[in-house]
Amino acid sequence: MFQFIRKHQAIGLVFIGIVIVSFVIFFSPNQGGSGGLPQGTIGSMNGQPVTRDAFVAAMKEHRLARGLREGSFRDRSDRDGEEQREVLSRLFLLREAESMGIVVTDEIAAARIADLPFLKDEKTGQFSRAAYDRFLTLIAQEQGISRTDFEQFMKHEAMLQHLVQLGGMSGSLVPPREAEARYREGNDQYAAEIVVFSASNHLAKVDLSPEKISQYYSNRMAEYRIPERVQVRYVKFASTNHLPEADQTLNSNTNLAQLLDAEYARRGAETFRDAQGNVMTPEAAKVELRESSRLNLALELARKKANEFANRLYQGEPTAESLTQLAAEVGLTAQTSLPFDQMRPPADMRVPTTFNRSAFALSAEEPVATPVVGEDGVYVFTFERRLPSEVQPLEEVRTRVTEAVRRAESRSMAEAQGREFANALTAALAQSKTFEAAAKEAGLNPITLTNFSRSTPILSELGPRLTVSELLRAAEDLEPGKASGFRPAADGGYVMVLTGKQPAPESQLKAELPEFLKQSRLYGRYSAFSEWEKRRFAAASIQIPGFGPAASTNAAPGTAN
Repeated sequence: MFQFIRKHQAIGLVFIGIVIVSFVIFFSPNQGGSGGLPQGTIGSMNGQPVTRDAFVAAMKEHRLARGLREGSFRDRSDRDGEEQREVLSRLFLLREAESMGIVVTDEIAAARIADLPFLKDEKTGQFSRAAYDRFLTLIAQEQGISRTDFEQFMKHEAMLQHLVQLGGMSGSLVPPREAEARYREGNDQYAAEIVVFSASNHLAKVDLSPEKISQYYSNRMAEYRIPERVQVRYVKFASTNHLPEADQTLNSNTNLAQLLDAEYARRGAETFRDAQGNVMTPEAAKVELRESSRLNLALELARKKANEFANRLYQGEPTAESLTQLAAEVGLTAQTSLPFDQMRPPADMRVPTTFNRSAFALSAEEPVATPVVGEDGVYVFTFERRLPSEVQPLEEVRTRVTEAVRRAESRSMAEAQGREFANALTAALAQSKTFEAAAKEAGLNPITLTNFSRSTPILSELGPRLTVSELLRAAEDLEPGKASGFRPAADGGYVMVLTGKQPAPESQLKAELPEFLKQSRLYGRYSAFSEWEKRRFAAASIQIPGFGPAASTNAAPGTAN
């Protein structure tokens, strides 16, 4: 799934890219993630309370947006302070949008979901429900984000986009002549010779002895710390158990056809699409509506049963043991959840993120919460135990540590080889030797690159080892005949000599300038919005312990920081 997201990343960024101005604020280094925040209200923005729940929800949305933007849900625990600055920014912007009366309907959110590039069938170009289901499964497993959470996230993203439209309107006024000058400046074509130093070439030489693994683990034990976790005892009231009763209720409703007609008209035909993204026929749409009503009714019946059970539980001493005993009395089975942290629901329970907040508020003194409605039923649960944060023993993470050593050491070897060659190349060029001759003397194979520019999507000579943007950053700093020195990259690094530089052909300018002008105006809108929102943020009253406004950065909205 994420390979497809990366493939369409440039397209998706216009919409998916989180529209966040990177306000720089001070945050207590003792507060990591959301674990250091107290329960309930944690402060205020412009006189309105900010709750811990609101902050945690914004954090999950921020992580989802970042994952979509970057194409993976990488662990960023090493950047807690930066993440919390960005989460606070998101909260502030969403409140700005709400204060301006920006509202996004379910229909708009559904249409935007259907238009996401990575949810389209690669052959037909239409929305793929199968791809959507796979994506929902992925984010549920990786981030504990439910379908409801994702739909709310999409509404918020649309709100932020509209806020950008309002706040950045002045920046979109870019004259065509100015855009042409920018295009010419940034689209020179380059030719170069390059030697790539790949970490993968050194994997076989990495020392993976037990002593090396143990030393690496000991030096980085904090990376293998798992957060505080909780386990609950629960009884599940599955909605599927109530489908026969739901069918009976629907079949006995003489007004059902009229109700389905009214709901179909209210939502509109465009809302109902099949697995290929095509608009359904009215008949097929109403079948889907009826099934949705059936499932919702079954879930409501399960809720009633769960509430009856919970009321009986509350009449006594509500503990894990009494829940187990009561469940046995009514022919049900109590289960203990897998351990879970504050951000991800337990893997064996299909529950929304609100469940985590309720569960973490429990204790031996306050062991019970109200039932929680999940995707497949209703859960009555009690506190069972709290597991403190701990460093995982080496034996539990040995495979992970071994792979980390393999990556780090092979990259270090590649970088050392690259720096050694860069020094040798400097001496060779001073003796009027060619780049090719210097590479051959070092036993390396140079690669010749011709006519690459910002419009070049990929260089087949290099494959996935280096991106065009990486090479351009080096090329733009060089004059023909000059060497770059060693430049680190994701898989090691490279050394390059620029051999040529030419302006973009007029035919290319004519073909690409219209789209470039469009993108320039879009970027101008984001830049103007950034400045507009910085001023509003500076004037805002934000009272949250550990937070305080300071100077702003110049990061453009929607870009990876």
